[in-house]
Order: sequence, then C-alpha cells, then structure tokens
Amino acid sequence: MMLHPQFRLNGNAYNPERLLATAKKWQAHTDIEQKDLGLFLEDWLNDEESIVLNTSGSTGTPKPIIMAKKTMQASAKRTAAFF
Repeated sequence: MMLHPQFRLNGNAYNPERLLATAKKWQAHTDIEQKDLGLFLEDWLNDEESIVLNTSGSTGTPKPIIMAKKTMQASAKRTAAFF
C-alpha cells in the first residue's frame, strides 16, 4: 500500500513499514481507540483491495460492510479538495 507523500500522523511522517510497526504496537495498548486505530491501520496496509467496516448503528445494530480501499481513497481526495 502506498502512502500519500504528505501523509502525517500526529505530525510525524511514516513509510508503510514504520506505520505497520506502529499499528502493531498500538494494538497492545489499553486505550480502546488507539487499539482500534492499530487494527484498522493493519487492515488498511495489507494487500487486500477492500476492508471490512461497521456501520454506525445510528438506526439499529451496527452491521459489517465491505468497502473498496480505492473508493475510500477517492472520497478522501474529494473531501480534501473541498476543504
């Protein structure tokens, strides 16, 4: 998985290998949000073309959905261009 050249997390630049190592470290963290971020990043950085996400559950029980990573990237680019 390629990272955008301007990608920063908490102000730090990462290459995919360093980001994956950080994600694995975060998975052992006691803070649930940091642990979840580590799990998400590991899924994001794998070679699969899609990722399993959960709906918000705002209208019922959260449900898993499969989202193409390219679709998520395109959405992020449109959002960044807007702002």
